[in-house]
Amino acid sequence: MVKAGDLSPETDLDFTIADVLSPTLIQEVRRYLREQHEASERVRTNRAELNDALENQLGQRQAEALWIGLSANDAAEEVPAGKSYVEYDFLIDTGAALTVLDKQLVAAQYREQRPTQPADEVNLVVTIPDEVSLLNDEAVSHTAGRVRELVLGAEETVRLANPYFDPEESILNDLASLPKRGVDTRILTRETSDPDRQLARSLNKIYHLSGDRRDRLEVRDLYERDEQTGFQRLATHAKIVIVDDSHYYV
Repeated sequence: MVKAGDLSPETDLDFTIADVLSPTLIQEVRRYLREQHEASERVRTNRAELNDALENQLGQRQAEALWIGLSANDAAEEVPAGKSYVEYDFLIDTGAALTVLDKQLVAAQYREQRPTQPADEVNLVVTIPDEVSLLNDEAVSHTAGRVRELVLGAEETVRLANPYFDPEESILNDLASLPKRGVDTRILTRETSDPDRQLARSLNKIYHLSGDRRDRLEVRDLYERDEQTGFQRLATHAKIVIVDDSHYYV
């Protein structure tokens, strides 16, 4: 699965912020951090303090995306200080954050110019190698980006079936944030008992990042071998995301 929002094969930058925040809101956050940067290279802040300084308020989803994006790009560290992830304090490297937001702003402006489809329509998505270019990239979206949009927009439940996970994928941070903000999260996967697999490392990462809200995270394994032959007898290979029983990726 390609990283969400990749604008070129050469960058590993996480584009969660550009996926969710408008260019105007990114500019306001950047202006606030620029003012803070003049006084200190590191600042501790939270959603409430940011909203006091912003003309346009950060909603839960926008704040979630901002914290995830800054953290994923090594520009912020979480300081658990509230009941949910969105209420945490964050220690921000203001210089690094400004660099990240500059790139996020360019990406958000680019996305805003592209034609969009109504939310109630079916959208075609695709996963392609980095070196391949689409002839008509307006006809389809990147799979990873649309899946992350679904997850970030969840308010009550996320049910996800996926046989494999990559511990380096940014969506693991998105999934780990769900229990923190009160979203019941259920994952169906396979062969979780093998400690050397990427899957086990990925699930452990989600578990640890979920913090004290792990009671809202449930993982189940659907895999069985034939005792006589040793061959696989049954297993899940489905890739499905169901968000709030209203939005789906199949």
